[in-house]
This record gives sequence, structure tokens and C-alpha cells, in this order.
Amino acid sequence: MSVFSESVSVMKGDSVTLHTDLTEIPKHDEIVWTFGSNKSLIAKINKAAGVFSTFDVPDERFRDRLKLDRQTGSLTITDITTQHAGLYELEIHGGKLTSQTYHVSVYARLPVPVISRNSSQCSSSSSSSQQNCSLVCSVVNVGHVTLSWYKGNSLLSSISVSDLSISLSLPLEVEYQEKNSYSCVINNPITNQTTHLDISKLCQPCAVNSVVVSAAAVKSVSVLVGDTVTLQTDLTEIQIGDEMQWRFEHQNTPIAEINRATEIFITSDRFRDRLKLDHRNGFLTITNITTQHAGLYEVEISSTISSYVIHHTQSFRVTVRDAVKSLSVMEGESVTLPITEIKNHDLIWWMFGNIRLAEIDKAEQHFSIYDGPDESFRDRLELDHQTGSLIITDTRTTDSGLYEVKIISSRHIVNSIFTVTVTETYINTAYTPRGTASSSNNYPDPRLSPDDLDPCLSSAVPYSRLSSDGLDPGLSPAAVAGIGAFCFLLGAAVGAAAGVICYRYKRSKDSKDNQMQNQPLKRQLGKYYS
Repeated sequence: MSVFSESVSVMKGDSVTLHTDLTEIPKHDEIVWTFGSNKSLIAKINKAAGVFSTFDVPDERFRDRLKLDRQTGSLTITDITTQHAGLYELEIHGGKLTSQTYHVSVYARLPVPVISRNSSQCSSSSSSSQQNCSLVCSVVNVGHVTLSWYKGNSLLSSISVSDLSISLSLPLEVEYQEKNSYSCVINNPITNQTTHLDISKLCQPCAVNSVVVSAAAVKSVSVLVGDTVTLQTDLTEIQIGDEMQWRFEHQNTPIAEINRATEIFITSDRFRDRLKLDHRNGFLTITNITTQHAGLYEVEISSTISSYVIHHTQSFRVTVRDAVKSLSVMEGESVTLPITEIKNHDLIWWMFGNIRLAEIDKAEQHFSIYDGPDESFRDRLELDHQTGSLIITDTRTTDSGLYEVKIISSRHIVNSIFTVTVTETYINTAYTPRGTASSSNNYPDPRLSPDDLDPCLSSAVPYSRLSSDGLDPGLSPAAVAGIGAFCFLLGAAVGAAAGVICYRYKRSKDSKDNQMQNQPLKRQLGKYYS
């Protein structure tokens, strides 16, 4: 018996795949996945019996979250939470028993540290308070993290905690007008958040107190490509002495700023004439927005009230998605839902309603396709590994609907929506005599010419009902002979005109037999449905 162990760390809300290290499941092997110390069965594969099953535990924590790879037996857990942390065990029963354990740790997303000045410093008469600026870095509702102060790249101090949902604070003293770079960092084993100290703003002389006020939550804004969006501050009017700076994605250089006292009103050139700043209230408007402008926008407003300077920060998470794209396809054909080339660290999700169809992790070179809960897409989905586009083959009318792709990168999230319509195709073979008003070509479907139709038939026949010579394969030889006789009598009764039509049909049919004998009818008529 072979035993292996592996530790896996993942962020809350992400997906994680526990790999079996198999390239293909042997035909007679059985694979069993269990969870927890009591080894609750959550997945089972018996390839010989055609069994590929996932199971929930009594508290339903795994409901709709487990996916099995039919080729390798790997197990994927989607939208993971802290409830899914713990011990997972894989057993492969074959020529020998192989067991592998996975210790999965799930970490919550980290808040941004807040740096503020010690409010009691200016009430102290000590010589130290007159020379140094006393600061504190704080975070709330955190667990399994470390909070640290850095001077440049050198660690000054740190504090760690393993409990859940507690508050942490770490003090620091610096000299007034000091030019060194300081930052406060919170981190866990897989990610971190950093706030850089601006000494010139926080460390004012004690005659003026400095207070930091942070926005309660990040506001989410979603817009379409090409739209205009306005990010609104909480101000109704900027006062004399107020300063305002807009930043994008935590960059030091502001993209827009206002200083009412010096009458400075600036917008950045990097947005190429897309920014407009309201001089009255500081609202920032972005025109003709693109996916490159998706991300986090922050505005810091510094106001002087009596002996206090108040720094108020607001944040906006802007998501930009493409307009809905409409795609139409005939049943049985393939359709491609296109996106541009993916970047090295992009994460892509393809959805059909609430059903996840495919997932790409470009950094890990992981490309996954799912069949859907009823396996309606089984063996009909393909991924373009270069562009990330989704291809649906052998389309069905049940594939019609809304498809969404979400492209997640370190800087922004882009959503695109496609509406796909799959149409079942029928051919109308009804003949309309010349001179009637039903069609300019005297045929119900103007895309069909007289050479393609039998004027002696008058019914709507699906592709599946037609044989290679254009006749219903269900007709008996006697029925075919009867149709020929009818054409003959019709020609004698109404004159040469109808006779010419039947003659043209028979002649066209005979000339095409050798050329199109083995071609499907849909291919023969494809030029009329391009």
C-alpha cells in the first residue's frame, strides 16, 4: 500500500482541484474520495461499471460544489468556504491499494490596513511627543494572519494571530519630516495587503490634529464598454482649503486632483481625454470606458476643520463588460463564442445561466470543461487554449440562451454576454404557379430555385425526410409512378407550360444524380442557407 500526503491552501470563494496524479483511470480500478476524520463518502468512480458519482454530507456543505474529472479522477471543489477546510482522502483500488491525503486550508480575503495617528500624542508634554510622530496600523475581523511594519524592505515589527475574527493593531514612531519609506502589511500564507505611510499628511505638528476616516465599504459599479460612468463622492461642495486626490489601482500618482485653495484642477493624460472632474463636488466622470479602465478607484479628501485635518477615503470597484453579442446558428452546426487572447495570469469562467461550462487558469495551464448537471453538453464543448474562446459543436435547440464569460485578472474583472439562438431547419417544397403573389420567384422560399424543387410535390419536408434525389424516401414505387402519371395528365390538361416545368425537373434530376449521389442533402443546399 502506497501513502502520500499533500497540503493545499486556497482563498475563500475560489476553486481548488485535488489531483490524483493519474493521466487516465485504468479500466478496472475503483476510486473513492472521502472527507473528514469520519471519512464521509463524497465521490466514487468505477470505470468498468460506468459509475461517476458525487455525494453530499448530511449538512449539505458540498451541494453543487463537487466536480469529477472523468479521465483522471481528480476532484474539484468550487466556491469553497471555510466549512470545506479539512482532511480529504483518496483511495485507488486496483492491482494495489494507493492512498493519498490532502490537508486543505481556506483563508478569508484580507482587508486593507488602516494607518492613523495616535490621538493622545498631542495631549502629552513629553519631549518625545514633540520630536516623533506616533502612528498605529489596524485591521479588524481577521484570523490566521500576520500584521507587520516595514521600513523600505526591512521588517521593523510584527504580530501574528491564529484566532478568527479579532482586531489587530501595531504601533510605530517616526520623526517629523522623515524621508524614509514605511508600509504596513497584513498577510496570510497565500496573499497580502499593503498600505503605504504618507508622513507629510499624517504627521502634522501637534497644533493640528490628524484623523483618518475610512469608507465603510467599497462601492461596486458595473457598466458596458463605451458607456459613461460618474463616481460620486459624499460631498455636495468642496470648501476652501480642501484637497482631493483620485487614484487608480493603488498607484502613487493621482489620476485627478483638486486643491481649492491654490485653484489646482488636474486630470491625468493616461486616460486620454476620458476623465472629467466636477470642480464643485469632485465627482469623477469616465467617458467612453473600456475594459482597461476596470478596477479599483479611490478618492482621498483632506478637510481642515478647526484644529483638525480629516482624511476621508472612498473606494469604487468598477466592472466593465461588453454589450450583449447575438449569435445565430442552424441546428447541428458549430458556434464559437469569441474572446480576445488571454493573458498569462487570467482566470476565465464560462457560464450558461447558473451552469458552469468551462474554466481556464492560464497561470497553472489548467483547462477544464464540464458537461452540465444533466450532461446535456457532454462531448460537445471545446476550448481554444490561446484565446479562451468557447466552441459548441453539434448544436441543439436546447443550447439557445444566454452565455456569460468572466475574465478575472489581478487588476480588473471583465464580463461578456452572448445570446445564442439555435434554429431547427425545414425545407418548404411547395410549388407555387407563376403569376401568384406568394413569392417574386414563384416559390415560397426565395432562396430555392426551380432546379432544387419537385413541382409535383407540395409539402414542408424536414432535412431528415428527404433522400439524396430530393424525394421523400417514404414514397412507394407505385406512388412515384402515380406522381409521374399525374404530371403527364397535368401537362396535357393545362398546356405546354406545365410540361416544360416537369421536363426541367426530370432533366435537372438526371443531370445531378452522378454529381451528388453520395452527398448529404444539407450539403447540396448549403449555398442557399449561408
